[in-house]
Amino acid sequence: MTSSQEPKDPRWDNRIPWYLRHPGTTVGGNMDLWLDLVGQRIERLFNFIECGVLNEQHLGSCIETETLNRFKYTWGTRLGSQFKAYFMASEVRRQAESDALTDPEELRAGELRLKQRRSPAAAPTMVPYGNAEVVLAEMAARTTRAARTEAHWATRINECISTLEAVMRVVGTYGTNSDGVAALVIDVRRISAAAHVPLDVRGSPPLIYPLEEPLLQREVIEPLLTRLASRWPARAKELVTAYHDVLAGKPLDEVFSSAFKSVEEIARALTGDPKFDFSASDLDRHFPSLHSTIKAGVIKLRAHRGAVAAHGRNAPSSAEIRYLLFQICNLALLLLDTPVG
Repeated sequence: MTSSQEPKDPRWDNRIPWYLRHPGTTVGGNMDLWLDLVGQRIERLFNFIECGVLNEQHLGSCIETETLNRFKYTWGTRLGSQFKAYFMASEVRRQAESDALTDPEELRAGELRLKQRRSPAAAPTMVPYGNAEVVLAEMAARTTRAARTEAHWATRINECISTLEAVMRVVGTYGTNSDGVAALVIDVRRISAAAHVPLDVRGSPPLIYPLEEPLLQREVIEPLLTRLASRWPARAKELVTAYHDVLAGKPLDEVFSSAFKSVEEIARALTGDPKFDFSASDLDRHFPSLHSTIKAGVIKLRAHRGAVAAHGRNAPSSAEIRYLLFQICNLALLLLDTPVG
């Protein structure tokens, strides 16, 4: 049976929200800045009636329906102010932290604490075991809390992107000022560029699209982020950011060196060798099972750092840049799957 949550379900009537069109996508860039700027822009849109909609109550209710209650309209409060609060980065972060505290790990620790408090004091022999169980559960929850919070943050971000799409769609349908909608689209694109967020807006009604190539996002970036998040979340973020930095036009030598350094740190953590630098001797000693052709490719990739990356020219082409970063991310995945000697 076809699930109603699948984009191919015809009952969506071509109004599939972003978070289902791009499930699990992690959007890079300065999302805190992006959220705050988008919230301010939508506040202006409604507070100054730029879209030509005079009935705020009806419009707010329509957007609530369109977002499937991701955005909840409150009667009696200005619609623009509600959206500014909804997109406020600090509030989205607070919601992600709150979501993490309702995960099964946290609930189990809470249940054990409650059970311990309710236990009869007449069973002293059980107290050490009960205390240990509670402590272990709390440690388990605390250890994974940061990674779980980031996962919930990504989910909340995708819902915010879906809500922005819903605003543009509903305003475009019910508004009487098409110029107001066009101006909103232009500003959202500018905001995305300013915050180095790889999103674009196209079409009518306007839809939001990721800028990065689908293959790199789906086959490399997302699996890499998932694999690294629990052990080295900072490294995962650095590698994803590297690709977004290229899209933002940052110099290759800086981006490439930073990304390669991140993979180098991952390799050092895996091997326990603080001086590992992907030299031929390092690869032979710590990754002896790697095929000789793969080793040769890794050594050549290593040679792209610094001034060597330019190959005597001012800068590589954009296609070459994408290729090199693709190789770096694939190298990180390869390290995670290769036994350390």
